[in-house]
Amino acid sequence: AAGGRAESLRAVEAAAAAFPAWAAMPPAERQHLFLKAADITERRMEEIVPIMAAEGGASRTFAAFQIKLSAAMLRQAASWGYLPYGDMMKSDVPGRVALVARKPFGVVAGFTPWNGAFYLAWRTFLLPMAFGNTTVIKPSELAPLSAGLIHAEILEEAGFPKGSFNVVTHAPGAAADVADVFFESPSVRCINFTGSDRTARILGERAGRALKRMVME
Repeated sequence: AAGGRAESLRAVEAAAAAFPAWAAMPPAERQHLFLKAADITERRMEEIVPIMAAEGGASRTFAAFQIKLSAAMLRQAASWGYLPYGDMMKSDVPGRVALVARKPFGVVAGFTPWNGAFYLAWRTFLLPMAFGNTTVIKPSELAPLSAGLIHAEILEEAGFPKGSFNVVTHAPGAAADVADVFFESPSVRCINFTGSDRTARILGERAGRALKRMVME
């Protein structure tokens, strides 16, 4: 439960190892997995609601809203693999055009918050995974279950490949041990963060020094 550098390294290595096969998976196969995960999410509602109440103080109404919204987003993600993944550009060679193809980064790391935990955790890693990236997330120590570990159970039950999604939990005050690995590892190409502006400044500065892309709310 109190993960640190060693667990973070294992998670990043697992994501990096799983990346080639996940990125190469046909859209129809990924679509099947996302749709199955949506069904599991809805089926487990009565189990997830009290966990969200215990960890984050969510009312039943707010918890159920997050679960339904998450299932809907999973079904949206099921079609994202079919979106155009490139652009047609003008060429300096007469009679020709240039094609620009967009490819997945590789490993995307995410920090998920305690409030609105269940939905915001999905939002942190779902889009990267839909476009072929593998992911590692660090949930808030205030909501390790509803901000990460439940998601791992759902994806595992749905049949997602080992290593495509990874969770590292930590003890209170020990987030830096996990974050350090995200910034130091060359396998982590992009970092997604939802949280306070104070923490965002710290992470943004570190991302700049490491020349890593960062997405923040």
